[in-house]
Amino acid sequence: MAIEQWARDTGIFAMMNTKWGWPIAEIIHFFGLCLLIGTVGMFDLRMMGVARGVTMKELHRLVPFGIAGYAMCVVTGLLFVVTAPGQYLYNPAMQAKIMLMGVAGVNMAVFYG
Repeated sequence: MAIEQWARDTGIFAMMNTKWGWPIAEIIHFFGLCLLIGTVGMFDLRMMGVARGVTMKELHRLVPFGIAGYAMCVVTGLLFVVTAPGQYLYNPAMQAKIMLMGVAGVNMAVFYG
């Protein structure tokens, strides 16, 4: 695969296959998920009527954290896919995830970009 060869040529493959490369990428990926889900969760809770005293303007200050979390997930997710494309690219669940992450990215660009 061209992607895998590119990863090998650029050193990404070697970095991700060190003792700590993959685990550190996983930690960053999960931290990004926490930021993203936490931000979205706060908006959802507010929309459901929980924490009515918190204004939307105050919640809007969380958006940069959600965007940072999304970016962390995209970057580390790309590292995972580039390092092991055969494991991810042909998986229907991963294909759905990539599509939904794309929709989420477009949503952020339209409403917060």
